Amino acid sequence: MFNKNKNLRVKKAFENLKDNFIKSVDRHEVIQFVPATEKIDKTSIILNLGRILTKNGYKVIIIESDFRNPTLSEKAEVEINRGLVDILEKERPYENYIINDSIEKGLDMILAPEKREDTLGFLDIDRLDDIFYLLSEKYDYILLDTASNEKNDDAHFYADLVDSVMILAPKKDFRDKKLKNALEKLENVGAKISAIIKTEK
Repeated sequence: MFNKNKNLRVKKAFENLKDNFIKSVDRHEVIQFVPATEKIDKTSIILNLGRILTKNGYKVIIIESDFRNPTLSEKAEVEINRGLVDILEKERPYENYIINDSIEKGLDMILAPEKREDTLGFLDIDRLDDIFYLLSEKYDYILLDTASNEKNDDAHFYADLVDSVMILAPKKDFRDKKLKNALEKLENVGAKISAIIKTEK
């Protein structure tokens, strides 16, 4: 009974997230997700949001660009060791690296399965801008999974490329210093913040 009630609560929470997400952003936008702290399991949240949007008839792609700690292939249970790094560093066609989710077949993904520390060494702002533009013509929503800006500034690279930013922050620490720091850093680079999402942890 406990597990059943917990599953119902989780399902309702993601339904609410989906509804609020749709109200907060426009169709064909690139939406970046930035966790206020590295402890948040943001990839699971983004993946489940993508799945429920797809289930509701929207065409969605998740782009994983957290190169320091990529977990999307594990969370989505797909064994692919190629993705965004190949597209940018080796200048390969992005279409060749789009894969399907194992649960919701209509949900597409581009992975960053290879852990890298030298992220700014291969990120190409013009190439990404072109890719995002082309994807926005095909998908209702492009969900960008980026690293926390708690210790690194990787997430700030995308400020001029995305249409809006959503910050993930733990519910119990919703007014704490880490959230304020995350907000301040993003505002300093001109990020267009559309929402703050409260998480359980």
